[in-house]
Amino acid sequence: MGLDGVELLMALEEAFGVEIKDDEAVKAVMPKLVIDLIYAKVRHADQKVCPSQRAFYVLRKACVRQLGANRKTFSPDTRIRSIIFPAREAIDWKTLQSVVDARRWPELDRPQWLQHVLRMLAVGAFLACITLYFCCSYSSLPVMAGFLGSAAAILLVWMAYRLTRRFKKRIPAKIQCVRDLVPFVATANVIEWTREQVAQLVKIVIQEQLGISDAAYREDAHFINDFGMG
Repeated sequence: MGLDGVELLMALEEAFGVEIKDDEAVKAVMPKLVIDLIYAKVRHADQKVCPSQRAFYVLRKACVRQLGANRKTFSPDTRIRSIIFPAREAIDWKTLQSVVDARRWPELDRPQWLQHVLRMLAVGAFLACITLYFCCSYSSLPVMAGFLGSAAAILLVWMAYRLTRRFKKRIPAKIQCVRDLVPFVATANVIEWTREQVAQLVKIVIQEQLGISDAAYREDAHFINDFGMG
């Protein structure tokens, strides 16, 4: 299968959220055969497409095209950091979000050492507030002084978090592998397909991938002989 065929195969898998095996792809030499193949896959007992399955294929295509991931070894257990280089972490993360068009997306984190520093600072500010409270309650320290001291401690922590936002360039620790991203990409709507809908979407994908006009498109045309697919 040439490059055009691989690209078309990936586009069809993404569009319908199905997996087309190599031996199936070799036999599907005409659009009508592709339509029959895909319709048989999406026509489950309840005629529904799993959103998570579809989300995985969307992620796979994006990672293969944008990040150079290996399509054959790409799986839900593929570790994110194995396909994103640390030097381009923030850029690739935002690019991936844009490509998969996810409305919700995990926000980048600060480096681990900076997160620890901020946590220690927050704990220190909390302890300072408690200490000032008891000092004002059981000593001659003015209440206003305790209030101002507590406010200053809280303000210091807020400013520290605010000023370090520009260091949020690391993928969050909770996102370890591809399956952790699936919920952010999965569509909330479950799709029900008819053969006519499958045929229409197959036509659109083929035309976009191969540059076929409406006049030239036929369901009984041969991909190589008639469409010139390489």
